[in-house]
Amino acid sequence: DDIISLTTHHPAKGGMLLASGEIGKSPAIHMYEWVPNEGGGMFKSLAVMKGYHSKGVSQLSFSADGHQLFSVGVDYTVAVYCTQADSSQFGKMLASSQGPKDKVLHICNSFSSSSDSFEFLTCGE
Repeated sequence: DDIISLTTHHPAKGGMLLASGEIGKSPAIHMYEWVPNEGGGMFKSLAVMKGYHSKGVSQLSFSADGHQLFSVGVDYTVAVYCTQADSSQFGKMLASSQGPKDKVLHICNSFSSSSDSFEFLTCGE
């Protein structure tokens, strides 16, 4: 499958989280952590999330605190995944919805200080 979406999050503790979304027969979202070392660094695979977006993942966005990952599917579906490393829900879908039939093209997260809410905005045609 081909990668068609990419997002990053830079935690205050340093390092970087990266998520990529695919299009194809079995699209998935792959999440990695950049682990710096003396030779430069390497990407460590953290999770593979698949099964909800049936045709592809067109857009990704981390929440401001990096604890959730918002995704938009080519099929106009929207999902929220847990990306909080110390959570028992890590890598699991927390919420999902079918977007409007006039296409969901972009997603933006809320900069709310509450990690208990999933506030985001989608837009389309």
